[in-house]
Parts: sequence; structure tokens; C-alpha cells
Amino acid sequence: MKYLALAIAICIASVSLAETHVDLSSQFNTDMQQFLFGTNFPLGNTDVNVAGVGFHLGTLGGDPNTLGAMERPYNSNSNFTAIISGLNIAVQGPTSLYTLIDEQFGRDGSYLGYVTVYGSHGESTTMQLVSGANVGNNWTAGFVTTLTDPSVQVQYYRNGQPTTTVDSETMAFYRQELALPSSFIGDTVTSMKYVGFNNGDVNLGDGVFAAATFNTSNICICPEPASMAALGVGICAFLRRKKR
Repeated sequence: MKYLALAIAICIASVSLAETHVDLSSQFNTDMQQFLFGTNFPLGNTDVNVAGVGFHLGTLGGDPNTLGAMERPYNSNSNFTAIISGLNIAVQGPTSLYTLIDEQFGRDGSYLGYVTVYGSHGESTTMQLVSGANVGNNWTAGFVTTLTDPSVQVQYYRNGQPTTTVDSETMAFYRQELALPSSFIGDTVTSMKYVGFNNGDVNLGDGVFAAATFNTSNICICPEPASMAALGVGICAFLRRKKR
């Protein structure tokens, strides 16, 4: 029995996790440091961790004193659309896209936009962004800060550092998760699209997209056939030797 256990242990699936930070900086058009109490956020060109997932924050136009993000301009009467192409992320196992998307202003139930991920064989999946469901206001003392989606994780910041203390000047990143369906496995993620809706009233909220990370589980179920054959011969020889 112990030899059977040895064989199973050798064949058992090996799992490794890989994080890929998506560079959104070419689409940034706003500086979150300029928001009300925005200087409590970390600066761009830094790495942060939100509930076990790493993100790389970018800058606006390469200015190290900024925190870049995508946001529909206040003076725009149309939706904001950004397409991030050339990703080429191999999907070999369960994979999720994690995002840091907050909102300015906001009202419960307002649709803020969506994020869509595209695969190399035409597959796609979309995450809707809804105020009070999976997106909250980055200023914790105003508008919508209580969410109904239990999968969303929140990291608070004060003076550029993570904090567990929430007061009238604390800022927050909300971390969403979009699990890619199994149809993506074996393909590659080629691009993603972010659309921020024009709701016709700034008080209904504007999405603010700061960072994105793909977290992929690379799974190898068993060694290749040649390796398995060699393993079988070796185990048989070992057992015969033991019987003698």
C-alpha cells in the first residue's frame, strides 16, 4: 500500500500561482492624489497588496507625485472606453482577474460600467460594475461605502499607508474578482476592455479604475507518458527486489 501511495504522490497535481500585473498607464487620464483627501492614497509606481493579491499602481504621465487611474471626464457627455490589448496571458488552470475600481460620488444601484476580458479563440466574460454592490466610494466618509457583494475586499489608507482605522479622511481601494470561465483554459487572454458609463448625473457616480492583476493557477496533473512509463518500470523493479 505504501508503494501505491508513493506512485500517487508522484502523479498528484502540482499547482503554482502566477500573478500578472496589467499595465493600464497608457489609458490613465486622472490623478487620484487630487481627489478629496486623495493624498492619503499611496503614490503611483508602487506595489500594494489587497487581501492577498498584489497590484502595481501607476502614475499619470510618468509624474512620480501622482496616482494614475481611468475615469470618465466630468465634462464628457459620452461613455469612457479603454481597450488594453497585447496581454498574451496563458490560461492553464483556474484564473481570475482582480481589479481596483472605486467610484467618485455614487448612489446605490447605479450602473457604473463594466470590464470585459477576451480570449484567443473568441471567448469573453464580463463583470458589471454597480454602486453599492461591488463598487464603493474611495472616500470612506461620503456617498456609498457599504457593499452587498461579499467577494469584494477593501483596503483602507491613511498617509499613503495601509490602515485599519477608518475616519473622516480615510481613503479606500475596493478589490473586485472576475473568475474566468473554464472555456478560457488552454487559451490565452489577449485583451480587456473597460467602459465607464455616462449616467447623465455626476451624483450617480463615476468609476475610477486604478489597477488590474491576473492570478493564474498553473496545474500539471501528471508527468508526460514517457516519464510515467519510466516510473512504472522503476516501481515494478523495486517491488520485485523487495519480494526477494
